[in-house]
Amino acid sequence: MDHYQLDGIDLDWEFPTEHKQQFIRLLRMIRYRFQHKFNHFGKPYLLSVAISPVIYIVETSYDIHSINHLVDFVNLMTYDFHSPNTFPYTNYNSPLFANELDKLYFQYFNIYFAVNYMLELGLQRQKIMVGIPFYGYKYYLVNKNFHNLYALSNGTEVPVAFNEICGASFLSDPNTTRVFDHSSKVPYAYRNFEWITYDDYESITIKAQWIMDNHL
Repeated sequence: MDHYQLDGIDLDWEFPTEHKQQFIRLLRMIRYRFQHKFNHFGKPYLLSVAISPVIYIVETSYDIHSINHLVDFVNLMTYDFHSPNTFPYTNYNSPLFANELDKLYFQYFNIYFAVNYMLELGLQRQKIMVGIPFYGYKYYLVNKNFHNLYALSNGTEVPVAFNEICGASFLSDPNTTRVFDHSSKVPYAYRNFEWITYDDYESITIKAQWIMDNHL
């Protein structure tokens, strides 16, 4: 770390249930080693983690109370809430809020719920870092005439980069239709059998404002 002038360590923990307590022991060990050590700016080394905010993963893989006391901040994986190979019906990669069509546990797959769930578990507000994806997922519709939310797809997962969606010919194609979901605050676009969930300038601006309004 000294050689490469690093600011600290971020541990991306995805998300072995059998190592829940070992993860805490690892964090304690690193935090102990960081005592009285300073980076090239003369500041203490940072220790952070990247974790999933999905309820059933948190319950089995993370001790949030201990994590809160051991790390400087937490990178929440507030993305990959939906993808074609986990559930073959169209939905959003990283919605800010739930959609009125979301039922059962799907109503928990959004940034608003994830952040408030972490707060309820005792994670300090100032330690929460909200993740925003610069990629999307392409679904292939079973019927191109059914292209709304929860339209059936064939389950093939195709990740797509931001430049492939917004900087290429997909959105500029006159056959492509862009829709902005004012409930979930994210867009999607479709063309024939292709359906893409992604973030753009409009959705990221809204998310950034929400993050600032909530003092995150």
